[in-house]
Amino acid sequence: MTGDGDGWGTWGCAPAWLGELLDLVDEGVVVCDRVDGTVRGFNRAAARLFPGLRPGRPVSMSAAPLAHIAAPRAECFYTVHEGRRLRGRLRTAHGLAVWL
Repeated sequence: MTGDGDGWGTWGCAPAWLGELLDLVDEGVVVCDRVDGTVRGFNRAAARLFPGLRPGRPVSMSAAPLAHIAAPRAECFYTVHEGRRLRGRLRTAHGLAVWL
């Protein structure tokens, strides 16, 4: 799996098989470092919503709606991004921020 525009997610923080399973989920999943917002992984649905997502880069450079919401540490958001209505929520696990 790569994140180079082929529509697949990228998971640098998880085994490849887990990334493949999360690519089956229709809901976008973005995993970031909770401290600095660095993108650690994302699934195929998230790659379609936010084509600029790149592992190792700050979410602020990749997914504007998530960056805007992550700054004040909000736990959910409702927004419009590129003509799509988006609703998301934040969960945390093992020092990671998981946006669903």
